[in-house]
Amino acid sequence: MKKRNIVFGLIIGLMCIVLALGVQTFAKPCVHDRKLMTLLTVEGGAVAVLAGIGMIRPGLKSPFLAAIGGILAILTPGTLMKICADEMMRCQVYTRPTAVVTGALIVALSLVWFGLELKHREHT
Repeated sequence: MKKRNIVFGLIIGLMCIVLALGVQTFAKPCVHDRKLMTLLTVEGGAVAVLAGIGMIRPGLKSPFLAAIGGILAILTPGTLMKICADEMMRCQVYTRPTAVVTGALIVALSLVWFGLELKHREHT
């Protein structure tokens, strides 16, 4: 296993855990938005599994799929699923920013990881 795969996999996995646990605790959406909470928890778990697979079995698929998972985390609250219209509700104040920031970090790290894997493939 390459050291970079372990590092990127662990960092992305930890961010996914923050997303999955965050929507269960500090970034919990409003009472009527339990579907959003469940979906973000599943997305976080799925991307964490992809990052783990990328640590064990390096290749271009894991970082690419993790980036897609991060994009879905960004788009889920508000775009793919409706959330509260009131800007002072928990969905708008905690849930959406947590998902967007975590998703953006996952996408950024996944793209760096993807670029490093691509560069490594060119040299071998």
